[in-house]
Amino acid sequence: MRIERASAVTRLCQILALVGLAAASSNAQLVAPPVGGQPEPTPAPAVEPGKPVTRTGPEGPRTPNVPAEPSMLVQQRAKMIFESQHYDFGKIVDVEQAEAVFKFTNKGNEVLKIVDKKATCGCTVPDLAKSEYQPGESGEIKVTYNPRGKHGAQTQTVTITTNDPIEPKVQLTVGAQVQPLVSIEPAVVQFGQVNKHEPKTIKVVVTGRTPDFKVTDATLSDSAKMSVKVLASEPIDVDGTPGARTTLELTLPETHPVGRIAQTGTIRTNESRREVMNFTVMGEVLGDLGANPARIAFGNIKPASEFRGELKLVNRVGKSFKILSAKADAPIDQPLTVKITPDGQSGGSEYTVEVSGVAPAKTMLLRGELVITTDVPDETEVRLPFWGTVRATN
Repeated sequence: MRIERASAVTRLCQILALVGLAAASSNAQLVAPPVGGQPEPTPAPAVEPGKPVTRTGPEGPRTPNVPAEPSMLVQQRAKMIFESQHYDFGKIVDVEQAEAVFKFTNKGNEVLKIVDKKATCGCTVPDLAKSEYQPGESGEIKVTYNPRGKHGAQTQTVTITTNDPIEPKVQLTVGAQVQPLVSIEPAVVQFGQVNKHEPKTIKVVVTGRTPDFKVTDATLSDSAKMSVKVLASEPIDVDGTPGARTTLELTLPETHPVGRIAQTGTIRTNESRREVMNFTVMGEVLGDLGANPARIAFGNIKPASEFRGELKLVNRVGKSFKILSAKADAPIDQPLTVKITPDGQSGGSEYTVEVSGVAPAKTMLLRGELVITTDVPDETEVRLPFWGTVRATN
């Protein structure tokens, strides 16, 4: 009997222990049940928004565990921060290089590594003294700008690439108002179309940025066809500073042959930083004879097929003339045929010139020149281009 009672007591203790564990896990406090009844849990207190729940137990009020706010993860990165990413040189002359210094700091928490540097035309970045910077360490990047060949407002860019995973590329810009130390106006001298035996003169102004500036000499690539003369120099104001300018006089004589004008002019100055400069001369001297169109275009030609083209050779002043011979020079084995037909209504002042032949069997660019001899003074030989493309078409 005693053994049975002891076993019963043991089982009761085990049951009560299990109930106690369950109550603890649910944060509910059990009170002693009335005699003959079951234990009842204590009702949960009302919860006010924004306040933790407080429960009461034998040991007094307590606050259950409340999850803490999630902590901010600190991202590991290098971060290149510049004091300024733009540098303005202001007004500079086109013969002097300028240098800008860009200061930066590694504001990240990883080692900053500079892995590449690229500059647009006109800028260079010399080799860096070092390419790695510790967190908080500062450094600088020097950018050299060469304004030669530039004029007016200019902006150039340098791109720096680092190991920053978020912003790996940083762009630096330099700006300048580039002013020529010596300027030629116009730099391209255009005579346009001039009738033969009609002389024409154009003036060119050369300006320097020093009070004693002057042109000491001027020449042309073909002085037999055209002349250039250096006139007097005079002081002028150049963008608020004392300067001087020299005038050149270019003369196209009446003896200039018919055809294209294409020359290069060279000037020499007393400016040690720009002693030699060049300019271009262009134009055309028109003769009595003119072609319409100015060239023969065959277009696309099928291989091994016949082709033809024509133009009209006209005396622009209405005078009669004679075509003494005509041939077509082209880089093909089979010669081309040239046919001359006078216009019966023009009184000998207009001819139709036809070029025909058989194209090669291979694909090629057919380019050549029509050579015509006439009895017109100063225009005894007229050369007119022709071209076409030999290729198969669908």
